[in-house]
Amino acid sequence: KMMRERQGSMTTAPEQGATVSPEGLETSVGENDENDKIDPITEVQDTIDSLSLSLFEALRGLRDAVAPESAVATMGGANPATVDQDPDYDEFLLAYHNGDVEATALVIKAGGAPPRTREDYLKLLVRAERDKDAELVRRLADEALSKSAMVDNLVAKLPGMGRTKAQQMTRIQELIQQNQLAADDLQQAHDKAIKQRDQVRHILKRVTCTALGIDEES
Repeated sequence: KMMRERQGSMTTAPEQGATVSPEGLETSVGENDENDKIDPITEVQDTIDSLSLSLFEALRGLRDAVAPESAVATMGGANPATVDQDPDYDEFLLAYHNGDVEATALVIKAGGAPPRTREDYLKLLVRAERDKDAELVRRLADEALSKSAMVDNLVAKLPGMGRTKAQQMTRIQELIQQNQLAADDLQQAHDKAIKQRDQVRHILKRVTCTALGIDEES
């Protein structure tokens, strides 16, 4: 019976080197890292970095919309499709009658009636590009303004933002003095602990030597 119990305990024991998590705590390392709070300064810096990236993306998007030839030069000579490349009106009509999604959406934006001539089709494309650029500008502007407002809000919540420069310098000096006092207290506590440890060691040595009848070493 004892052998069976020992074998059963061996089969249920975890393997050597395996990590056993307590029940209900089976969370992987780093799973809750995103929920950990960061200090206010780091949060402001991260938000400013995000704002800078948003501004860069906004400027690049506006460049591509207003001056696509600059984007062509940056892309190494690639030729993206534009309305100036003589779009095929017949292909558009064929795609529209076949239920093409983009062609149908273009007609819906034009009021639901397909263009009757190639000139009307070109005007429709130009209007669609203009609306697309306007929507891009609105979206990028909203994103940049939103990130900027986040930065202002975080900066306003930083400790001491309501103080003047002189008040902040005074507060810094107070904190330095408090840190020095705390360091002095810590050093005194450390010295006291060392002294008490040596006293305890001496007493233990004397008691042990007395109990064993051994002369204390000088």
